[in-house]
Amino acid sequence: MVEKHTLPPADLLRSLVRFTARSVADSIRRFVNFHDMIETLIASGGGVHHPLLVADLEAELPGWEVTTSQVLGIDPDIKEALLVAVLAVACVQGIPGNMPGVTGARRLVVLGQITAG
Repeated sequence: MVEKHTLPPADLLRSLVRFTARSVADSIRRFVNFHDMIETLIASGGGVHHPLLVADLEAELPGWEVTTSQVLGIDPDIKEALLVAVLAVACVQGIPGNMPGVTGARRLVVLGQITAG
């Protein structure tokens, strides 16, 4: 991707970070029906350690506080492990784990499979 552009790699990476923040903010405005009532974005995952991404999120969401899941007592670095654990519990209990209204799936389904040995 970098070889096809005349931009310096640092500029291209900076643009991608800005694009990521704008995509998050646009998705919130598009898909969260009550976004005008929200004042705080609680972020998690590796992106919380990226100061430019956090600053861009703040710029894209004026008036919002951007913080991490640590304020809820959830380590922001365990996002993926926590998600897998939640999906595993849902699978074991037979609870659908998809959201047709968000993903476009035709129906609710239990995600995953428990396989012995």
